[in-house]
Amino acid sequence: MDKEPHPEYGAEPPAGQLDPLEPFTYTLLNGLIKEWAEQFPDAQVHTGGDEINYKCWKTSHRVRDYVSNPKRRAEYEKALPPLKANKMIRTRSGAQSAEDKLLEVYLDRAMGMYLSQGKRPIVWEELALEHNVKLPDNVIVQVWKDADNAKRGMLFYVVPLDSLILVMLSISHQKGIHC
Repeated sequence: MDKEPHPEYGAEPPAGQLDPLEPFTYTLLNGLIKEWAEQFPDAQVHTGGDEINYKCWKTSHRVRDYVSNPKRRAEYEKALPPLKANKMIRTRSGAQSAEDKLLEVYLDRAMGMYLSQGKRPIVWEELALEHNVKLPDNVIVQVWKDADNAKRGMLFYVVPLDSLILVMLSISHQKGIHC
């Protein structure tokens, strides 16, 4: 999904997000993850999860229908690749929004792809703390906003924000990307 103006629909231009209800999303993602896993032997992979923009998702008729019609959700989910049996834990208790349910549909499949390649997922704290979704029980949550967020029961590691930004700028300039 690609919409203008970019600041409304994504963190940075050019923006866009994968359509979680498009079966080809998972075909593409699975191929990329398999290829990546062959190239990089690391046991862990940072999967992000901090810049989910529901406004972008809702530009899709299919997503709007999924969110607003709970009785039709199973129909949409049936068209997607089947889930693999993953040990998952819920990040929060309480009612789950329709948007978080859709995010969970995506995460269940995407995380299963990483796990099937022997990769342990790392996610930004926003995914674990701001959404009511399931994540793999061996997920590592990277905390960067507030070290107190590491006291939530999952495996967390803390990176001070000023160090993280310094590292990112350093890497960006080495690669020739202008910040």
